Amino acid sequence: MDDIRFSGLAVAEYGDAVHAFVVDGVEVTVYEKTLDLGAGRKAAVFTVQPGRPIRFRMDLLVPEDARNACLTLNGDRLLDWFAGAPERPDIGRDACSEAACGAPCEAPCEDGGEAACGSCSPGGSCCGCGGGSPSGDDDGTAIVSTLRPGRFQSISFRWEPGDRLRLEWIGASGT
Repeated sequence: MDDIRFSGLAVAEYGDAVHAFVVDGVEVTVYEKTLDLGAGRKAAVFTVQPGRPIRFRMDLLVPEDARNACLTLNGDRLLDWFAGAPERPDIGRDACSEAACGAPCEAPCEDGGEAACGSCSPGGSCCGCGGGSPSGDDDGTAIVSTLRPGRFQSISFRWEPGDRLRLEWIGASGT
């Protein structure tokens, strides 16, 4: 039987914490800070401090009551909002949706779903389809989402000292 082991960090509840562990003989410290952004929005920010650059996995549980979420690494979006960009223009001028331009979508969603402004492509058009790609966007630049409420999202990465991973979500209750 194969030896299956997990090397990394799994987080199921968010709060201010310090996580210390060892991966392949390298000491790793991850500082977790949870932010209340108001209007039902929250963020968990993880600052990674490995003894040297090293690959390991982080599994983050998307809160069960999340009606939307996104994930960034060092300010760059990894996984876009799964339900399109937040519906209020005053929400989302942060790392997860700083590219949300507020312009109307120019193309329908491939799956027939409702299109909502989500991210601005390099060409300037603005469209997001609840985490999917807008039709006609086949140049590989669309950012999509595999984030799902109540499910873990795995991120396997070669972490450098000072890397910052940020999970932002909007709770269903808005509180």
